Amino acid sequence: MLRLASPALLTLTAIALPQTALAQSIQTPLSGLAGPMHIDRLDESVFGPGWILITEAGSGNDDGAIRAFNVDTGESHIVVSDLPAVIAEGFPLGAAQAKFDDNGVLYVALSNVGAQPGSNGVLRFDPQSIGWSFNTPPMTLADATIIDVQTFSLTITNEPNLFDLELGDNGLLYILDAGANAILTYDQNTATFGVLVTLPSVPNNSGIGPPQSDPVPTALERAGDDLLISTLTGFPFNPGVATLYRVDPQGNLSVEYTGLSVITDVAVDPTDGDIAVAQFASFELPAGWNPNGGQVSKLTSAGLVPMATNLQFPTSVGYDAAGSIYTGSLTLGLLNKIVPGVLPYCEG
Repeated sequence: MLRLASPALLTLTAIALPQTALAQSIQTPLSGLAGPMHIDRLDESVFGPGWILITEAGSGNDDGAIRAFNVDTGESHIVVSDLPAVIAEGFPLGAAQAKFDDNGVLYVALSNVGAQPGSNGVLRFDPQSIGWSFNTPPMTLADATIIDVQTFSLTITNEPNLFDLELGDNGLLYILDAGANAILTYDQNTATFGVLVTLPSVPNNSGIGPPQSDPVPTALERAGDDLLISTLTGFPFNPGVATLYRVDPQGNLSVEYTGLSVITDVAVDPTDGDIAVAQFASFELPAGWNPNGGQVSKLTSAGLVPMATNLQFPTSVGYDAAGSIYTGSLTLGLLNKIVPGVLPYCEG
C-alpha cells in the first residue's frame, strides 16, 4: 500500500443525480489525529450528550489512542494513550475499534502488532475501578485486562488480524478477524471462544492474481439483533465485488448489498435506519491505490448515493445522534463531518 504525503483542500462540487433528496457539505471539526480508524457514537449515559469515540491506530511509534470528542462543543479528551502501533504496508496498524458497554467498561480491539502485549487481543478497561476521569491522566495498556484472542485465532488461520469488535448481549463479544475472514464470539461469562460465521471467498475474474480473493471483513455494526459486516476483498481489489453481509445470532449469513468496492466501514443512521459505507480508495494496476478515490455513500433501493467523494483513505463512517455523518482520513489525520447543505454531494 502507498502512503499519501500531501493534504488536499476540501471543496464542494455539484453534480446531477437521480437521487437528490439529500444535500451535503463537508466540515472538518478535528485534525491532528494519529491514524483514525473506527468511530463510535456514545450513549449519553457514558459522558453525556454529543460524544463520539475515535480510535487512533497511531503513527507506528506506540502512540495509539482512544479519544472522546464532543461534536456539539468541540471538547476532546484522550481516554487511553500509548497503545502499541506499527506500520504495515505503509499504513498505521494498532488500535482498531473501541466500545463502551452499558456498565461503562471500555473494550479495545488491537490488531496484529507483532510480539507486543495484547497483539490480536481485546483490551478491557474498567475506568470506575481504575479511578479514571477526564481530569486524570489517560489510561494505558498497563490498566487493561487482555483477552487473548490470538491463541484461538491461530487454530483457524496462520495470519490473524483483529480489525473490529461489537458488543452482544449478556457479556458476549463479537470479534472481527480479517485474517481469518471470520466473525468470532467470546463469552465473558464462560471465557469461551467460538466462530459465528466464516465469509465465503470471492471469484477473481480479472486474470490477475489467484482465482479466488479473500473477502477480508473490515467492520461490524449492530442492526437490531443482527450484525452487518462490510468487506474489502483482497488482491487485486477488483471494483464492484465487495459485499455487505448480514448475520443473525445463529450464524445464518445473508447478502445485504452487493456491487460495492473496497469497503472499510458501515454505519446505521439512528434517526431513520439508513445505511452508510466508506470506500477506502480505488485501485488499478500498475499504479496501485488512488489516494483520492475514497468516498462515503448511502445504500438505497435505487442504488448507491455518494455523500462525499475524492476523500483520502477514509477508514470509518459513523453517525451522531442527530444523523450527521462523520468519517476519518487515515493518512491526513482528519475527522470530517458531512452535514446537510445545498448540494447533492460534496468532493473532498
